[in-house]
Amino acid sequence: EARSVGRFRLTRMGQLNGKPEQLTQLKREAKSRFGKHEINMIRNTFNDLALRSNGGGKTASKVAFLRRFPLPGILGERLFSVFDPKGSGGIGWEAFMVGMGYILRGSDEEKDEMIFRMFDLESRDLVGERDLAMLLYSMAAIRIRSPNSRAWISEKDQVMMTEEETS
Repeated sequence: EARSVGRFRLTRMGQLNGKPEQLTQLKREAKSRFGKHEINMIRNTFNDLALRSNGGGKTASKVAFLRRFPLPGILGERLFSVFDPKGSGGIGWEAFMVGMGYILRGSDEEKDEMIFRMFDLESRDLVGERDLAMLLYSMAAIRIRSPNSRAWISEKDQVMMTEEETS
């Protein structure tokens, strides 16, 4: 079942935090998008993440996930939260497979929804000005601090950023 939020339709991805049988069905659908060799590669990636985590080899931790998928600013953490909507701190095999199915072989609508959920920082089914400002600020701060950055920043912005970091 889908519902509209603004001009976006939130679809089945929200079921990642639903009942176990819903997640199992989504995993089956995600696996059908890949060949056996690709599923093995995804499974090996998950196993590697899980072994590097403290979940006894059953879940991938946020730290292991962020090391494997190093996105700028808070985007990595937001992607993790999409894979782990319950906030349990670990991603199981089924949720990982579903997420990879959306990222690698998802429809445009599924990919749009994933990006929408990454940008919806407060899980309100709304991406507002504050959400966008936080994401852009996060990415700009990373870019500005990079030793190879060619980003230009005004003195006023430098003062504002320094004040926000110390408060």
